[in-house]
Amino acid sequence: MTKETVLAAQLGARRRYAVPLALASLGVLGAFHTDLAGRFAGRPLPGGLGAALRAHPGLGLRYWWARRRASSEGGRLAAHLRFGGLFASAAAEDIPGHAAVYAFHSAALPLLAAAAKRGVPSILDQTVLPVAATRALVAEARRRLPSYASGATPEVPPEAAEFDARESAEWTAATVVVCGSEFVREELLRRGVPAAKVAVLPHPMPALTASERPAPRRGGPLRVLFLGEAGWRKGAPFLLEAMRSLAEEPVSLTLAGDWGLELPPAEALPPNCRWIGRVPHGEVPALLAGHDALCLPSLAEGSPSAVLEAAAAGLAVVTTANAGSCVEHGRTGLLVPAMDANRLAEALVGLASRPDSARGLGEALRSAAPGFHAAGRYAGALGQLLCGSCGFRSIA
Repeated sequence: MTKETVLAAQLGARRRYAVPLALASLGVLGAFHTDLAGRFAGRPLPGGLGAALRAHPGLGLRYWWARRRASSEGGRLAAHLRFGGLFASAAAEDIPGHAAVYAFHSAALPLLAAAAKRGVPSILDQTVLPVAATRALVAEARRRLPSYASGATPEVPPEAAEFDARESAEWTAATVVVCGSEFVREELLRRGVPAAKVAVLPHPMPALTASERPAPRRGGPLRVLFLGEAGWRKGAPFLLEAMRSLAEEPVSLTLAGDWGLELPPAEALPPNCRWIGRVPHGEVPALLAGHDALCLPSLAEGSPSAVLEAAAAGLAVVTTANAGSCVEHGRTGLLVPAMDANRLAEALVGLASRPDSARGLGEALRSAAPGFHAAGRYAGALGQLLCGSCGFRSIA
């Protein structure tokens, strides 16, 4: 019997290569296409993927350079459309001999179309909320907090329509569309993707050692961490506004990630906040261990890695339903409405005034999260998807 294998293709180190690692653990990873991999690219490749690796470094470098040179959102979208298409076309040449294809949204269409033409089933990973829905939420956020915007909401670039059309065409071409949360699933259904075609597959959480978990807070302010791009999509302006109202409270905030607001840090940050820029993946556990809580008041996510990393570290988490996490309000964390600085401030003050409650929520989330996000559970669910939707006979 010929062994059934999967061709996986992804630009970048999405979710720290969780998908190819899961496929490899199931013994079905036949080929793994990516752009840049290895320490020289700042993306160390985990063990177990080397034999299947099909890297496209030349394309990756050209893509990186095109995005770096782009001076507008339209330019960045154009670069992604061009090189995402080229990458998917290159991966499509490797379809023969594989029983299924796994690809990621917005860089998958030629690969999905080629698979469909050959009768090969495909899985499309919709990692975040569809871009058109995200755009609408960001426009509303800018209207609510104009002081953090440089002016009127920017005009939608012409490339956005092409990007939206590509996402829609990918949903049509794929056999199955997987996403990380019910929040994304509901939006896909609103946009016409058949319910029978959509599967929720919660993203896996990392494993951290005991030394990487935060020490109990002993006096001092509640140390809050924001992990990710400090921009509109992740709700950063609303968190900064909340912190501005907490100037006299024992709460401090560290923002780690790229700066994504038009207002420069010197103008946007209140005194109780600091921005440290992007932190390498390998340093994230230590960063988490130096804080008591993670706050991610996102407008639009899929299933953010920051919440899973905080859960693994035992931090209390304050987030929104829009973040698509496994946080259950009052039991394993705190949920606040998106775009609500007042409710954010109330949640943070509550944690600061009750350290035992913050620790209890963090421990409860760390205990509960593996039931949704353990790597083994994730691989098992992926195996069931391959058998149930892609016709695999069995997976050991």
